[in-house]
Amino acid sequence: SDKQVMVVPDHPSGVREIPVPEEKRTLPSLTDEQLLHLAELGYRVQEIYGTPQDIEWALHQGVFYVLQTRPLTAYTFAPEIGQWTSANFREVMPGFITPLSFSIFREHEWGRALEEIFQRLKMTRGETGVEWGRLFFGRAYWNVGEVKRLNSILPGFKERAFDESVGLEPTYEGDGLVTPWTPRTILRALPCLFALQKLYKTLWKEAEAYQREFMEEEAEYSKINPAELSDGELAEQVRYAIERHHRTNRIALLISLLNTQAHDDFAPLVEGLNERNPDAEPISIARLLTGLTGISTGRPLAELWKIGQEALKHERVARTILESKPSELAERLQSFPEGREFWGILQGYIEEFHYMAENDEDMSLPRWEEDPTFVFTTLRSFVETKEAPHPQELVAHQEGVRLREEQRAAELLSRGWLDRLFRKRQFFSSLETLKRYCWWREETRSMLSLAHYHCHRFLAEQGRRWAKQGFIEEPRDIFLLTLDHVLAALEGNLSSEEARAAISKYKRMRRCYRNFEPPLTIGQGISPRAAEVPFRKAPQRVFKGVPCSAGRAAARAKVVRDLSEAHKLKKGEVLVAPYSNPGWVPLFSLAGGIVMEEGGLISHGAIVAREYGIPTVLQIRDATRVFQDGQVLCVDGDRGIVELLEG
Repeated sequence: SDKQVMVVPDHPSGVREIPVPEEKRTLPSLTDEQLLHLAELGYRVQEIYGTPQDIEWALHQGVFYVLQTRPLTAYTFAPEIGQWTSANFREVMPGFITPLSFSIFREHEWGRALEEIFQRLKMTRGETGVEWGRLFFGRAYWNVGEVKRLNSILPGFKERAFDESVGLEPTYEGDGLVTPWTPRTILRALPCLFALQKLYKTLWKEAEAYQREFMEEEAEYSKINPAELSDGELAEQVRYAIERHHRTNRIALLISLLNTQAHDDFAPLVEGLNERNPDAEPISIARLLTGLTGISTGRPLAELWKIGQEALKHERVARTILESKPSELAERLQSFPEGREFWGILQGYIEEFHYMAENDEDMSLPRWEEDPTFVFTTLRSFVETKEAPHPQELVAHQEGVRLREEQRAAELLSRGWLDRLFRKRQFFSSLETLKRYCWWREETRSMLSLAHYHCHRFLAEQGRRWAKQGFIEEPRDIFLLTLDHVLAALEGNLSSEEARAAISKYKRMRRCYRNFEPPLTIGQGISPRAAEVPFRKAPQRVFKGVPCSAGRAAARAKVVRDLSEAHKLKKGEVLVAPYSNPGWVPLFSLAGGIVMEEGGLISHGAIVAREYGIPTVLQIRDATRVFQDGQVLCVDGDRGIVELLEG
């Protein structure tokens, strides 16, 4: 660089600018060694505050001094980085994700699934070389810019519909990028469209075949006790659990991606039908997707409800549940005959759903078989409620809602000759495809939860042994290594020093960003503010999100930021949460309405909420900070509106 001006002290106080001497204008201001010292100083300052800092510093007689520091106010990204988002990922990988969990997912599953789906749809030829997933600020992001670019090949693509289906907050006006139906776009996309229709007919059958294979193996596989294996046998089981996870998540991701495409294909048909019938009540996609019946991820809720009803048959059992802390419940129930009998039933439930966790995608977290606290607190809420309706009754009611909405759509599609001859068949064919893939998305999600569980139990045992051998410091530190680290260590190709250095680096990164809330979308065209003034309750009373599950509910809000706060939710209250995953499902039957910061129309939480007829609105930004416990909210799941009525 060519430096023209320098700032120097102006005694007795202040500073002044002077020209840089000619011989110094092209010289570096700092040596490489000084730059390293300065970078380390910046790290140390950020570690203290846990968020990116704007640091003013001075160098005097070879020593760096920090003059002042404050949170970084704004930042931008280089255009070549593209666009990345954590939308949809936040539902399955919220907050910091451990390096092992993310490296298994990103490097060996997410990217490969995207490459496969695009190749099978004739949208790419061979490997693209695109980086499909990566970490920013320790959080998981995916390459939404590239996904949209490839999806826009298909006529009918509408960027806003795509964003809403995956839970992405639009950064543009109107519908964004739209690919119209024209002779040119149709001709260009014909190979893709034919391949897509073929895939709609076959992929769910692939999932069905894999499910049979998976479940046939599951019973025997679950009997393997990691603690009883030799070191060599354990290493083999770690490798196999990871390989089995790859196969399971491959089919789960392919189903999920095709489910998103099915929604994007169907949404314009609903919009067109509503536009042609402006005087009729709009047809709701949410109502058309409710009451699908047999959603596998909804089973834990239904079964726990039954156990709650069983507890209410025995006064002492119910009283014990209400009066006991989770840590005391097992011992107190087993102290009297009815309690022992009930404990056997409850144990059976925990054994059946032993693989579940608050966030099962994070392989480091304990499963219900290790820590059933959430089961006990939710059971207590069921017992307190007493008169909660049977979940199956709710599902049956929602099935009726769906059938009536289908009938309304059929009547509207019988009015004009074009509708009768062409559009009606296309409408219901697309709807059946979407329903099928919504259902299979949840089926594969249940298999994936089991695959997460097996990785967790074998890796946890490997971590215990490595800690005992002094290879790592703590057993859980194994989850702070990447997959490449773990596989290298199993082969003897990673030293303890290398492993500990990688673990230390990750822990430091977490400390540096522990108080930082990263933006939903980053990259080209995005200029987020990195730090804001302390959050204050918004003066607005009406908030617009994405309608997910039809109906209206007005009740007091209960903010549940994670499952450690699950005990706060009482029957009929509005659950305000950042996201949901299968581990949250038992809470749903208590909620009178649901408001979430994350999720899309076909996300896991949306599908389960519709099954039980819970009015739900998604993508209410900062909902867990905007709303407070005790405020009265009206949740309109038809319009996607949340109104603050009181408080």
